[in-house]
Amino acid sequence: MLTLSNIQKSFDNQVALDIPHLNITGQQTTILIGPSGCGKSTLLKMINGLIKPDQGEVLFKQGKINTQNINLLRRQMGYVIQEGGLFPHLSARDNIMLMPRHIKLAPDTAEQRLQSLAELTQLDAGQLKRFPSQLSGGQRQRVALMRALILDPDLLLLDEPLGALDPMIRFEMQSQLKSIFQKLGKTVLMVTHDLNEAGFFGDHLVLLRSGKIVQQGTARQLIENPNEPFVEQFINAQRAPSIIAR
Repeated sequence: MLTLSNIQKSFDNQVALDIPHLNITGQQTTILIGPSGCGKSTLLKMINGLIKPDQGEVLFKQGKINTQNINLLRRQMGYVIQEGGLFPHLSARDNIMLMPRHIKLAPDTAEQRLQSLAELTQLDAGQLKRFPSQLSGGQRQRVALMRALILDPDLLLLDEPLGALDPMIRFEMQSQLKSIFQKLGKTVLMVTHDLNEAGFFGDHLVLLRSGKIVQQGTARQLIENPNEPFVEQFINAQRAPSIIAR
Protein backbone atom coordinates (compact mmCIF):
# COMPACT_ATOMS: atom_id res chain seq x y z
CA MET A 1 0.00 0.00 0.00
CA LEU A 2 2.83 2.40 0.92
CA THR A 3 6.56 2.42 0.29
CA LEU A 4 8.97 5.03 1.63
CA SER A 5 12.37 5.04 -0.02
CA ASN A 6 15.51 6.99 0.95
CA ILE A 7 13.52 9.53 2.99
CA GLN A 8 15.46 12.46 4.44
CA LYS A 9 13.90 15.45 6.20
CA SER A 10 15.49 18.15 8.36
CA PHE A 11 14.21 21.24 10.13
CA ASP A 12 16.71 23.99 11.00
CA ASN A 13 19.60 21.59 10.28
CA GLN A 14 18.12 19.07 12.72
CA VAL A 15 17.39 15.64 11.23
CA ALA A 16 13.70 14.83 11.62
CA LEU A 17 13.53 11.71 9.44
CA ASP A 18 16.18 9.39 8.04
CA ILE A 19 14.45 6.30 6.66
CA PRO A 20 16.19 4.23 3.97
CA HIS A 21 13.17 2.00 3.39
CA LEU A 22 9.75 1.24 4.89
CA ASN A 23 6.87 -0.83 3.52
CA ILE A 24 3.31 -0.50 4.85
CA THR A 25 1.33 -3.63 4.01
CA GLY A 26 -2.27 -3.35 2.84
CA GLN A 27 -5.24 -4.40 4.98
CA GLN A 28 -3.37 -4.49 8.24
CA THR A 29 -2.74 -2.08 11.10
CA THR A 30 0.79 -0.69 11.31
CA ILE A 31 1.77 1.34 14.36
CA LEU A 32 4.39 4.08 14.46
CA ILE A 33 5.69 4.24 18.01
CA GLY A 34 8.48 5.94 19.88
CA PRO A 35 9.25 8.76 22.33
CA SER A 36 8.12 12.34 21.76
CA GLY A 37 10.00 14.07 18.95
CA CYS A 38 11.08 10.84 17.24
CA GLY A 39 9.38 11.71 13.93
CA LYS A 40 6.10 9.77 14.13
CA SER A 41 3.74 12.65 13.31
CA THR A 42 6.18 14.10 10.77
CA LEU A 43 6.14 10.80 8.91
CA LEU A 44 2.34 10.71 8.90
CA LYS A 45 2.18 14.28 7.54
CA MET A 46 4.70 13.39 4.85
CA ILE A 47 2.53 10.51 3.66
CA ASN A 48 -0.45 12.88 3.51
CA GLY A 49 1.58 15.41 1.55
CA LEU A 50 1.54 18.10 4.23
CA ILE A 51 5.34 17.91 4.50
CA LYS A 52 7.66 17.30 1.56
CA PRO A 53 10.78 15.16 1.96
CA ASP A 54 14.12 16.86 1.30
CA GLN A 55 15.16 13.64 -0.39
CA GLY A 56 13.53 10.36 -1.36
CA GLU A 57 10.00 9.44 -2.36
CA VAL A 58 6.72 8.16 -0.99
CA LEU A 59 4.84 5.66 -3.15
CA PHE A 60 1.11 5.15 -2.58
CA LYS A 61 -0.33 2.13 -4.38
CA GLN A 62 2.87 2.11 -6.48
CA GLY A 63 2.46 5.72 -7.62
CA LYS A 64 4.76 8.50 -6.44
CA ILE A 65 3.10 11.19 -4.32
CA ASN A 66 3.84 14.65 -5.71
CA THR A 67 2.37 18.15 -5.81
CA GLN A 68 0.41 17.36 -8.97
CA ASN A 69 -1.52 14.37 -7.63
CA ILE A 70 -1.65 14.89 -3.86
CA ASN A 71 -5.12 16.47 -3.78
CA LEU A 72 -6.61 13.50 -5.61
CA LEU A 73 -4.64 10.98 -3.54
CA ARG A 74 -5.77 12.58 -0.27
CA ARG A 75 -9.32 11.55 -1.13
CA GLN A 76 -8.08 7.97 -0.81
CA MET A 77 -6.52 8.70 2.61
CA GLY A 78 -8.61 9.31 5.71
CA TYR A 79 -6.70 11.42 8.24
CA VAL A 80 -7.48 11.94 11.93
CA ILE A 81 -5.17 14.51 13.50
CA GLN A 82 -4.42 14.82 17.21
CA GLU A 83 -7.54 15.64 19.26
CA GLY A 84 -9.72 15.21 16.16
CA GLY A 85 -9.31 18.68 14.65
CA LEU A 86 -13.05 19.37 14.29
CA PHE A 87 -14.14 22.83 13.16
CA PRO A 88 -15.85 24.37 16.22
CA HIS A 89 -18.30 26.49 14.19
CA LEU A 90 -19.69 23.47 12.32
CA SER A 91 -22.05 20.81 13.64
CA ALA A 92 -20.87 17.20 13.79
CA ARG A 93 -22.84 16.47 10.60
CA ASP A 94 -21.33 19.43 8.75
CA ASN A 95 -17.81 18.46 9.86
CA ILE A 96 -18.34 14.98 8.46
CA MET A 97 -19.91 16.16 5.22
CA LEU A 98 -17.22 18.71 4.29
CA MET A 99 -15.47 16.56 1.69
CA PRO A 100 -18.60 15.00 0.15
CA ARG A 101 -19.89 18.52 -0.48
CA HIS A 102 -16.51 19.71 -1.73
CA ILE A 103 -16.27 16.98 -4.37
CA LYS A 104 -20.02 17.20 -5.07
CA LEU A 105 -20.75 13.62 -4.10
CA ALA A 106 -24.37 12.68 -4.79
CA PRO A 107 -26.40 13.71 -1.69
CA ASP A 108 -28.14 10.33 -1.43
CA THR A 109 -24.82 8.50 -1.57
CA ALA A 110 -23.26 10.80 1.05
CA GLU A 111 -26.27 10.46 3.36
CA GLN A 112 -26.26 6.69 3.08
CA ARG A 113 -22.57 6.64 3.89
CA LEU A 114 -23.13 8.97 6.86
CA GLN A 115 -25.84 6.79 8.35
CA SER A 116 -23.76 3.64 7.87
CA LEU A 117 -20.78 5.21 9.67
CA ALA A 118 -22.98 6.57 12.46
CA GLU A 119 -24.21 3.03 13.10
CA LEU A 120 -20.68 1.64 12.90
CA THR A 121 -19.28 4.19 15.38
CA GLN A 122 -22.38 4.14 17.62
CA LEU A 123 -23.14 7.85 17.23
CA ASP A 124 -26.86 8.63 17.33
CA ALA A 125 -28.74 11.13 15.16
CA GLY A 126 -29.14 13.66 17.95
CA GLN A 127 -25.38 13.92 18.42
CA LEU A 128 -24.89 14.69 14.72
CA LYS A 129 -26.78 17.96 15.22
CA ARG A 130 -24.48 19.15 18.02
CA PHE A 131 -21.39 21.31 17.79
CA PRO A 132 -18.01 19.93 18.96
CA SER A 133 -18.18 21.86 22.25
CA GLN A 134 -21.45 20.05 23.03
CA LEU A 135 -19.93 16.59 22.54
CA SER A 136 -17.88 14.45 24.90
CA GLY A 137 -14.28 13.58 24.06
CA GLY A 138 -15.28 10.12 22.88
CA GLN A 139 -18.08 11.51 20.72
CA ARG A 140 -15.72 14.03 19.12
CA GLN A 141 -13.31 11.22 18.24
CA ARG A 142 -16.15 9.26 16.65
CA VAL A 143 -17.05 12.30 14.55
CA ALA A 144 -13.41 12.77 13.51
CA LEU A 145 -13.23 9.10 12.52
CA MET A 146 -16.46 9.36 10.52
CA ARG A 147 -15.08 12.42 8.71
CA ALA A 148 -11.93 10.46 7.83
CA LEU A 149 -13.96 7.49 6.55
CA ILE A 150 -16.77 9.30 4.72
CA LEU A 151 -15.15 8.95 1.26
CA ASP A 152 -14.36 5.26 1.92
CA PRO A 153 -10.56 5.71 1.70
CA ASP A 154 -8.08 2.92 1.06
CA LEU A 155 -5.73 4.18 3.78
CA LEU A 156 -6.54 5.50 7.25
CA LEU A 157 -3.98 7.72 9.00
CA LEU A 158 -4.44 8.24 12.75
CA ASP A 159 -2.25 10.56 14.83
CA GLU A 160 -2.66 9.77 18.55
CA PRO A 161 -6.43 9.38 18.07
CA LEU A 162 -7.11 8.48 21.71
CA GLY A 163 -4.37 10.47 23.42
CA ALA A 164 -6.63 13.23 24.80
CA LEU A 165 -9.22 10.90 26.35
CA ASP A 166 -9.45 9.95 30.01
CA PRO A 167 -8.49 6.33 30.82
CA MET A 168 -12.02 4.88 31.05
CA ILE A 169 -13.21 6.41 27.76
CA ARG A 170 -9.91 5.53 26.12
CA PHE A 171 -10.28 1.88 27.13
CA GLU A 172 -13.81 1.78 25.69
CA MET A 173 -12.76 3.51 22.49
CA GLN A 174 -9.83 1.14 21.98
CA SER A 175 -12.16 -1.85 21.79
CA GLN A 176 -14.62 -0.05 19.51
CA LEU A 177 -11.89 1.25 17.22
CA LYS A 178 -10.28 -2.17 16.85
CA SER A 179 -13.67 -3.65 16.00
CA ILE A 180 -14.15 -0.95 13.33
CA PHE A 181 -10.74 -1.70 11.81
CA GLN A 182 -11.61 -5.39 11.61
CA LYS A 183 -15.04 -4.80 10.08
CA LEU A 184 -13.81 -2.37 7.42
CA GLY A 185 -10.62 -4.23 6.51
CA LYS A 186 -8.78 -0.95 5.92
CA THR A 187 -5.06 -0.33 5.78
CA VAL A 188 -4.37 1.63 8.97
CA LEU A 189 -1.26 3.59 9.91
CA MET A 190 -1.52 4.83 13.48
CA VAL A 191 0.75 6.92 15.69
CA THR A 192 0.94 6.33 19.43
CA HIS A 193 3.56 6.66 22.17
CA ASP A 194 1.89 3.92 24.25
CA LEU A 195 3.33 0.47 23.61
CA ASN A 196 0.41 -1.31 25.28
CA GLU A 197 -1.96 0.47 22.89
CA ALA A 198 0.36 -0.30 19.99
CA GLY A 199 0.34 -3.98 20.87
CA PHE A 200 -3.44 -4.01 21.23
CA PHE A 201 -4.04 -2.53 17.76
CA GLY A 202 -0.99 -3.36 15.72
CA ASP A 203 -0.26 -6.22 13.36
CA HIS A 204 3.13 -4.60 12.79
CA LEU A 205 5.02 -2.09 14.96
CA VAL A 206 7.68 0.36 13.78
CA LEU A 207 9.75 1.81 16.63
CA LEU A 208 11.40 5.16 15.90
CA ARG A 209 14.12 7.14 17.67
CA SER A 210 15.49 10.48 16.44
CA GLY A 211 13.83 10.02 13.06
CA LYS A 212 15.29 6.55 12.42
CA ILE A 213 13.73 3.10 12.53
CA VAL A 214 15.26 1.20 15.42
CA GLN A 215 13.28 -2.03 15.14
CA GLN A 216 10.08 -3.30 13.58
CA GLY A 217 7.97 -6.44 13.93
CA THR A 218 5.16 -7.71 16.13
CA ALA A 219 4.82 -6.55 19.72
CA ARG A 220 5.96 -9.97 20.90
CA GLN A 221 9.09 -9.79 18.73
CA LEU A 222 10.04 -6.38 20.13
CA ILE A 223 9.46 -7.53 23.70
CA GLU A 224 11.16 -10.91 23.47
CA ASN A 225 13.95 -10.03 21.03
CA PRO A 226 14.99 -6.38 21.40
CA ASN A 227 17.83 -5.67 18.98
CA GLU A 228 19.51 -2.95 21.04
CA PRO A 229 19.41 -1.52 24.61
CA PHE A 230 17.09 1.37 23.63
CA VAL A 231 14.33 -1.07 22.61
CA GLU A 232 14.55 -2.88 25.95
CA GLN A 233 14.59 0.44 27.84
CA PHE A 234 11.56 1.72 25.95
CA ILE A 235 9.64 -1.47 26.70
CA ASN A 236 10.61 -1.61 30.37
CA ALA A 237 9.70 2.05 30.87
CA GLN A 238 6.12 1.23 29.87
CA ARG A 239 5.83 -2.12 31.62
CA ALA A 240 4.74 -3.36 28.24
CA PRO A 241 4.99 -7.18 28.56
CA SER A 242 1.32 -7.12 29.67
CA ILE A 243 0.27 -6.52 26.04
CA ILE A 244 1.06 -10.12 25.13
CA ALA A 245 -1.83 -11.22 27.33
CA ARG A 246 -4.21 -8.96 25.39
